[in-house]
Amino acid sequence: MTRHARVEAPPAPPEAAIVPHQAAADEAASGRWRTVELARHERRPYALDYIALMCEDFFELHGDRAGGEDHAIVGGPARLGGRAVMMLGHQKGRSVAERTYRNYGMAHPQGYRKAMRLMRQAERFRMPVVTLVDTPG
Repeated sequence: MTRHARVEAPPAPPEAAIVPHQAAADEAASGRWRTVELARHERRPYALDYIALMCEDFFELHGDRAGGEDHAIVGGPARLGGRAVMMLGHQKGRSVAERTYRNYGMAHPQGYRKAMRLMRQAERFRMPVVTLVDTPG
């Protein structure tokens, strides 16, 4: 009759104590990645989508009155809850052609001048300014 020696498992390495924290970190990282995926989703709403849902009688104004137009910045007067407001926002576009047309939502100097012109106009007519900022980061 042969005797078998009892073999015990070696003690757990110190990394085993970190596993619950690692699982929580992995879960948090997957949640952060899900946020990134939602931000990059092709069908997520942009400024003009929000304006169409929130406002009545939106009329988009164009140009900076210095000879330029930036299609990345959209803005104009609208009615929000029955009150006249000036809407301003970034518009990125959905298709490649529209994104190119709107410069991927990145404003040029003409866009900043256009925004300033619309804000001054809102001040002149005592209208609140509602901005929809959609920039990376």
